[in-house]
Amino acid sequence: MTIEYKKRLAIVGESATIDDADLFWDWLMKNPKGRIDLSACTYLHTVILQLIMASTVKIKAWPADTELHSIMETAINNQGV
Repeated sequence: MTIEYKKRLAIVGESATIDDADLFWDWLMKNPKGRIDLSACTYLHTVILQLIMASTVKIKAWPADTELHSIMETAINNQGV
């Protein structure tokens, strides 16, 4: 499993693939005030990014990978523009 789930925290490992999408979506729906730790993430499938964007969760820690951090922050901050 590439995503570890706590009560209100999802910790994304090095990669989050499309295989993680269903369980991740279930967690997001059950934890609308949850938070996500992406600090170890270096690869994120676009469906996972879209699920994050469609949710109300907060990012606890952005990816340490500066390119992925930049892409994600831009996408999330420019929603609906």
